[in-house]
Amino acid sequence: EQRRFGEALLLLIDRAEDMQKPVIVGRIIAALACGKIEQEKALRISSMVDRCYSSDLAHLTQFVDGAQSNETTPIAQSLFSAGFLSNCGFDGGDASGGNSGVIYAKNEYGDLLVRYGLP
Repeated sequence: EQRRFGEALLLLIDRAEDMQKPVIVGRIIAALACGKIEQEKALRISSMVDRCYSSDLAHLTQFVDGAQSNETTPIAQSLFSAGFLSNCGFDGGDASGGNSGVIYAKNEYGDLLVRYGLP
């Protein structure tokens, strides 16, 4: 099982389109080695990082749960698609029609990535 895990990580690192992702995956693996993350979650997070646009990942460190502004909605959608955010419903907004949209919240994988994978 360790060999299969190592092979999967090497494939993820080899596919990385920039130099940030291998660093993030390396931090996740270091957390696994220290017993802070389970192997299944470490592999899942590493795979999720591979599917995400690198600069979107940085937004997780400052992400605020709730409906997103026009500027952050595409980033939240990307992070949701990768699996780092959960969809918590829809906010109809206030009387002026502002502050409406899908309500996103950081989930367990987003929290683990922020805690162990991002600077």
